[in-house]
Amino acid sequence: MGIPDNIGPYRIIREIGRGPLGTVYLAGHPTLVTQVALKALFPDPSLSPTAPELTEARTGFRDYAMAVAQFSGPGIVGFHEFDAVEETGVLYIAMEYCEKGSLADLLRTSGKLAYAQARPMFLRIATSLQLIHSRGSSHRNLKPSNVLFSTEGAVLTDFGISKEIEDTIHTNPAEQAASLAYESPEALEHKEMDQRSDIHALGLLMYETLTGENPFRDIATRRTVRKVLEYDPPELPPDSAPEAVRVFVLHALSKEPADRPPDWDDLMEALKEGPVAAVHAPTPVMPERPVEIAAKIEPPRQMEAATDAQEKSEAGTQEARRVSEPEKIPETEQDRQPERVLPPEIPPPEPPSVKPPEPPIVPQQKIPKPPEVPTQPAELKRHRQGLVPVKPKRRKRRWVVVLPIVLGVLAAALVALALVKGSPPDSEVTEKPGSEALQQVFYGVPVKLAGPRPDCSYALSIAECDVNVSGFGPPLAEDVKDRIEASAEVASLGPGLSDVPIKLTTPLLPGVEFDPSPASTGVLVTRLFADAVFEDITVDVRGKSSSLVYRTSPGRCNITASGPPDLVAGDIRDQIITYIDVSGLGAGDYNVPLSADLPNGLLLSFTEPETISVSIATRPPEPEPASRSFDNIQIVLTGQGSSYQYVMSQRTCSVTFSGEESRVDNVSSGQISASVNVSGLGPGTHTVRISASGPSGVTVSGKSPSSIQVTITSRGSI
Repeated sequence: MGIPDNIGPYRIIREIGRGPLGTVYLAGHPTLVTQVALKALFPDPSLSPTAPELTEARTGFRDYAMAVAQFSGPGIVGFHEFDAVEETGVLYIAMEYCEKGSLADLLRTSGKLAYAQARPMFLRIATSLQLIHSRGSSHRNLKPSNVLFSTEGAVLTDFGISKEIEDTIHTNPAEQAASLAYESPEALEHKEMDQRSDIHALGLLMYETLTGENPFRDIATRRTVRKVLEYDPPELPPDSAPEAVRVFVLHALSKEPADRPPDWDDLMEALKEGPVAAVHAPTPVMPERPVEIAAKIEPPRQMEAATDAQEKSEAGTQEARRVSEPEKIPETEQDRQPERVLPPEIPPPEPPSVKPPEPPIVPQQKIPKPPEVPTQPAELKRHRQGLVPVKPKRRKRRWVVVLPIVLGVLAAALVALALVKGSPPDSEVTEKPGSEALQQVFYGVPVKLAGPRPDCSYALSIAECDVNVSGFGPPLAEDVKDRIEASAEVASLGPGLSDVPIKLTTPLLPGVEFDPSPASTGVLVTRLFADAVFEDITVDVRGKSSSLVYRTSPGRCNITASGPPDLVAGDIRDQIITYIDVSGLGAGDYNVPLSADLPNGLLLSFTEPETISVSIATRPPEPEPASRSFDNIQIVLTGQGSSYQYVMSQRTCSVTFSGEESRVDNVSSGQISASVNVSGLGPGTHTVRISASGPSGVTVSGKSPSSIQVTITSRGSI
């Protein structure tokens, strides 16, 4: 769809961007001096006006407008109006236009900001969030792209958007991973979010602003989620911000909301401190203790080494190179710290402190000393709270080492058990000559939904699983992964969060077993539709034959339908039709399923009763009707005008009646009337039809004559 010329009273100038809830345009108003940012939601022409997807989007757009409208003040995007275009169904919000771009744009061009430059922005954002929290609400969507810059400073926008609505926009896995990198742990675990989630978001925004990188970002969605839930980012460099600010950021990024700062007081006090010197390119200095280097190792390399088989192979290749080429020692773990702390290349003329480590240092790198425990009370308190950088956790690295050993022991136990039970020598589970115990993992198998209901939405906490392969034989080819399907059965789930086992459909390979890891996933079920009961609806019979007689029991029913809340709450009873179809049924007794025609957007949940009893019989032949004629019936003239004279060509007629013989025999001439109506006729000769009637139960089947001539003249002309 192209850019429209107008939306409501606003003249569209150009498109600014697209967000989770619509397209944003730069627009002007005929009576407004300033330009505005106009966010518009267009109806999808491929969907019905009552489609659940469209209803959900429009509801989310209205909620967003209400969230923007209820706040005003410095640091919050200004709100002008919310309205709809009735002719096209377009919803729009007119807001303050921030012409200086977003923080995301600034970081893309600058990489990172010095604290002196970022401090006024941090203070303005914290003040705005404090205002929002004081009114019992929260932002829930704070990230660099939602911090805009106006002539007065930073302003917040796009607050109040739920994660479920935003996720429907990110169909590209890379875009979805980028969005998830800004979520709090409780949001990804579908736990309750509150104002402490905003504190986590601001801590992450400050971290990315001062370092130029989001520590949780990864191109893979699964690894991004794992980092948000498990990875503790390193402390900010000492020269990036004052100590109180660095402590707040590290504290705000705690995984548990209870461990985060309870309010904004500490940050407000910390931001009052003057700026420190911003150092964008620190002078390379070789740390005296390898422990300090190890504490700053880039986290993605550690995590990927524990989860990606290809990267483990590359790590082994690098280790072999270090053994065969001693002069390339800088590839060791000591020198793999972030580039901003220690550049990878050290010029040869530098002092000995920047040369590659001497051989005595290598053992220290492999077996680092334990971190020193501070002795000063303040530092000791920070150390106990987890605010002093310590050696990174290495649980995943130990797990990778222990797992093959455990699998090997289990495989040996299976072989021994098979031999004790007397399995034949060629048994598939017995290790054959030249075969090896399989120690293989297929990573990132998508988990699909099995049996989803159309009136519900589903969110998986684990969208991908790993598949562990056990047994004996050569390693499986990579194309085996394409034949593995993982699914979670959700057909019987009701609204709420449930733990559902992950089931695997795998190729049949003798002696090989496949197990999902993890074994289950959390499934959050949200009901999209509301239910409505409609009682005492008449049951129609369709497909009847004229030669048969039908008798139904019962003739009325109750139904329950589900659909969008605004639709089921409307007056739609007259639009509901229930029926049974008896096409092709002959004489006999049947139980026919009850069906219903419902308005677009409604789904039939169940009926009461579910079937209708139908008794069908052959229709008996109808007897031939009797007939009888009556002559000399007087014709009465009606509708005469006082100024005319009327002359009829005939004053009597014959009338024939038909019907049941007993009724026809009881008709007398006194019960029969015949007339001609001349109302509205002027002078001249007219042919007028004779009307006749008789008692109830009989039908006039003939008149003789059927019409007469009536001559009309003006009175006094004869």
